[in-house]
Amino acid sequence: MTLYQLEVFLAVIQTGSFTRAGELLHTSQSGVSHSIADLEKELGIVLFTRNRSLIKLTDAGEQILPHAREIVGQKDKINQVVAEAKGVKSRTLRIGAFPSFSGT
Repeated sequence: MTLYQLEVFLAVIQTGSFTRAGELLHTSQSGVSHSIADLEKELGIVLFTRNRSLIKLTDAGEQILPHAREIVGQKDKINQVVAEAKGVKSRTLRIGAFPSFSGT
């Protein structure tokens, strides 16, 4: 299991779509699908139930979710510590825009 696979897992949950997760991560839907398939194969469980209009976490996926969030969150904290050690202050900036303006 890789950190990237966990980030992909969380992106699918966040967006509700393999395609939108790919857009969020700047990769293809196929790349997202392969990452999830590889993660499921390595773990030996199915994480999502899928059909044309719905992606839903399985019970096993629900149980893994808080741990994946914690692991990825710790990576983000490490990056923040490193940035501060280099003298770079990092903050999150959220910008809201109407879809017609932002192009989404």
